[in-house]
Amino acid sequence: MKNRGFGHYLRDTRKKFSLSLRKLANLTDLDPAYLSRVEREMSPAPRREIVAKLADALCQCAELSPAEKGRLRRELLDLSGHLSNEGELIDDLSHRFADRLRDMNIPESYVLEAIKKVPLDEMRKVMLDGEPLKVKMADEITHEELDACSSVGEEVIALQPEDSLTSHNSPSDYIKQHYGEFNSDKSQVKPKERFRAGLNAYIEVEGKLSSSQQEQLRSIAMLIRSILEE
Repeated sequence: MKNRGFGHYLRDTRKKFSLSLRKLANLTDLDPAYLSRVEREMSPAPRREIVAKLADALCQCAELSPAEKGRLRRELLDLSGHLSNEGELIDDLSHRFADRLRDMNIPESYVLEAIKKVPLDEMRKVMLDGEPLKVKMADEITHEELDACSSVGEEVIALQPEDSLTSHNSPSDYIKQHYGEFNSDKSQVKPKERFRAGLNAYIEVEGKLSSSQQEQLRSIAMLIRSILEE
């Protein structure tokens, strides 16, 4: 949005959600005339409690994900000047950095891991567009690229979420680590019967066969062999 004032942001968001001024006023028990003045920047931003009510009402009228609701609330609190203490500012920075990653279609498990590993000063540089944010899968990065990053002082942070298959050395390592989650009961493995029907031909049947069925399949195998040898 072009104008970053609280009132303009509130108005643009309300219109984006197809919400009338009167409807928003009813949902928040506020005077429509007062809301109009706020949106036109003719009144100062409301108290924190009022901003929270406006955020709740907007979220109620739009189908937003939890992350999108959090983003909207933080934006309103920030523009109204109610993000003041250090804890809130750090929390806001982390959430905004997470939103940036989500906008880049980064899987949620990697987003959460990034919040834990990326230093706050690096997040701040990225959010102020002072430092480019490059995201690549591990198997897409070459040793030359890593060396190039190191030579110019760029930090490379590897993300390996605990629940991700890529956090293990190989699929077999993953299976070993999660062995109990797989059905390994050998008694449930179905037996297989195999009948040779030529030099490079076989009939393979899964499951237990009766003597009669085995005899019939041997006859069929012999028939196939004779056809292949013609």
